[in-house]
Order: sequence, then structure tokens, then C-alpha cells
Amino acid sequence: MLAVCLILPMSGLVHAQEPNSSLTAVLLIPPDFEAIEVATALSVLVEAGITVITASTTADVNPIQGLTNVQIIPDKALPTLNEPLYTALLLTGGEAAVWNMIENPPLLDLIQFYGHENRVIGAINITPKLLQACDVYRGHTITASWAVRRYLSIYRFRYRKAQVDRLLVTGSSTGHSIPWAFALVARLLSDQFAAKLAQQWFNPV
Repeated sequence: MLAVCLILPMSGLVHAQEPNSSLTAVLLIPPDFEAIEVATALSVLVEAGITVITASTTADVNPIQGLTNVQIIPDKALPTLNEPLYTALLLTGGEAAVWNMIENPPLLDLIQFYGHENRVIGAINITPKLLQACDVYRGHTITASWAVRRYLSIYRFRYRKAQVDRLLVTGSSTGHSIPWAFALVARLLSDQFAAKLAQQWFNPV
């Protein structure tokens, strides 16, 4: 089969709003990523004027193969703990992606570091399992795939499309990528801005 390769330079994306240079997000792209989750988060946050950087989960920027025969060339390698922090760290992926990530100590260290530094963390689908492994934001209310509910013992679980609890923004599944992305916008900007953007998104002029 022919693979589709996506090159995603942020400079080529058009913002519906003026970019807010103070708000940045790093979107991690794991092997076997879910293309819908990545594309939705990227599209909605950039539309909101947030600067989004795609990053590998390794120390290189080789093309990354997704589950649906799509490849992405990330903007950068996995951030190190010595780099300036982004406003938010975004985790996407289903079971296959999480199996890759949970055996990646530098990635787990990065997640733990963002938690210790009180940064917004977004996690969807199976990826809240990574939060549990890193003991990040213990006691928060989250949502996630039913497949990992039993592994999330340090959190209060609520099954819904998206859940915001303080600095943690979680989504339940690939099918609910849009509500999760708008929940991220609401947390990073405001509920009112997210609602206005959603209205424009679903009812374009």
C-alpha cells in the first residue's frame, strides 16, 4: 500500500485567530499514532491561535508511521528536560502507541517533569495510562478509554467525551477527539472563546 506522508510545518498553517505567542503546545507523535487524534488537536489549537509544535517520542525526526498508513515528519525530536517548557504537553494514541511510549524512560521523565512544573497536560484515549505510570496529577478526575479504566487507580474516573480538572484535560476516545481539542482550548484560553470557536467550526460562513 502507498503510505501518505504529512509534513506539518507550523508556518504553513493559517490561524483563524491572531496567534497568541505566549501559548505553546508540544504535540507528541508516537509510532502507531491515531491520525484523527493528531490532526484534530493540531487543527483546532492552531485555529485558536495557539502555537503547536509536533515532536517525535525519540531523539530523531524520522518519519513516524501511524496506524492508518499515514506518516508524519515531526517538527522536532523529543524535548529534553533542559529545554524551555511549553504551555501544554499533549499525548495521543491508542493501545499500540501506548505500548511504545510506556517503555520509553525519557518520555516518561518528560511527562513527570511537566506535572511537577504545573503545566497543562492533555491526554486522550489510552494515554492516561502514561499519567498513572508517572504519578502525575494524582487525585484528579479524568476520562479515558474503558480499556484502561481499571489501571487508573490514582484518579477519579468519569466516563464522558472530555474532562477538564485543573491542569489535566482528558478525552475518552478517538471518536471524541473534537470535544477533547475544544476542551484544551477552553483550558488554555477560556470557555467563552472555545464556545465561539466551536460555533465557527461547526457553522462556517
